[in-house]
Amino acid sequence: MHLAAVSTPVGAARAAVDAVGLLGALTVEPPAAGMPGWDDVTDLTRALGHLRVLAERLPEVLAQLARHLEAPGGGDLYGVAGNSPVPVEGVVATATTALDAAGGLLGQAAHELATAQGAVAGLYTVGGIGPVGP
Repeated sequence: MHLAAVSTPVGAARAAVDAVGLLGALTVEPPAAGMPGWDDVTDLTRALGHLRVLAERLPEVLAQLARHLEAPGGGDLYGVAGNSPVPVEGVVATATTALDAAGGLLGQAAHELATAQGAVAGLYTVGGIGPVGP
């Protein structure tokens, strides 16, 4: 999916899922000569940097989603499916608490990714292009 074609929050979230899935597939093998964009330790450093930025930006998105749920009149906008004994306000509170917790964990993940990126940035590939490590 090309990002220019994304025009909705759901489409953007789906594109992010697809991008992370692709990243997982592309990083199964370590950096190696002849793999465009994945042939040196500097590529690993740049990938970590982009993942750090992703982790830094996601908490704001989650906070925005929580604000939408908590918007004035939100209780009048939503209903609870099924025979749930929990009122709308309780369901919204559960969701917003979970979104806040997830945002906090992502903030910690961003910090850890920055630490990893800083550490890896001090490496170079010995003997030219090749994998990092033993």
